[in-house]
Parts: sequence; C-alpha cells; structure tokens
Amino acid sequence: MDRKVIINNHIFFDEIQFHLAKGKAVSFIVRGESMRPFLFEGDKVQVRTADGQRLKLGDILLAKWRGNYVLHRLVTKKRDKFGLAGDANFSQIEWVEELDIIAKVVGVTRGGSKLKNPEGRLNRILGVLWFYMRPARRVVAKIKK
Repeated sequence: MDRKVIINNHIFFDEIQFHLAKGKAVSFIVRGESMRPFLFEGDKVQVRTADGQRLKLGDILLAKWRGNYVLHRLVTKKRDKFGLAGDANFSQIEWVEELDIIAKVVGVTRGGSKLKNPEGRLNRILGVLWFYMRPARRVVAKIKK
C-alpha cells in the first residue's frame, strides 16, 4: 500500500536542493496541470542540478519565481534573464535569473514506463513549437467552450 504524505512546498524543495547540492539526482511526482500535454499530474520527474550546464530552449526547469516553485519550460532568453512558461498556459511567462534556476528535468516516468528523453532535441523542439502555437491554441480553446 502506498502511503501519501503532503509536505509544505518550501520544506520539500529545500530538501530537494540539499540532495542536488550533493550531486544526486532527485525524483518527485508532478502536481498540477500547467505542463500538459507534455507532463501530467502524477508523472514522476527526475531532476539534476542545472549549475554549470548550458541551458537550451525547450529544457524543462525547476525554478523559484516570486517566492513559489515552478516546473516549466525554457521558452526564451534575454541577456541574463530566462523566460519560463507552462505548456498549458496561454499567456504568462515567468522571468527568472540564472540563480533562480534550481534543476533541469532529465527523466520522466508515466505509469511505470520511462518516456522519451526530455533533454532530447525532438522533445525540446516540440515543446518550443507548442509555446509558439499559443495564439492558435487560445482560439481552439475558445471554440471548444
């Protein structure tokens, strides 16, 4: 029987950062729907520290934004700022600095099966294309209502 424990986000992510700082990969369960259709609530993601890594458009990053934690896609860069967006979001972009970026998703498991490499070129390109399709997706969403 699986036991479910709910922990305060700040305590939870402090613990994740502690293990990442030791060079470990950390896995946790996705909460929320902001990354649909690429990540679903209940998926397990594996993250590694983003320190010293060259971040690429399309990477899925764990970052701190306005006092909260987000697991969103890198969709744009401007000088020393990084623009993150949830795949399900139609308008918002979270602008963060490099020091706000905690980790990068390096693996995804859904229903016990590993999914394709989230760091792979195809997955990154699809994620960025999905972002740039926001205007069309917004129209389709309104029509569906």
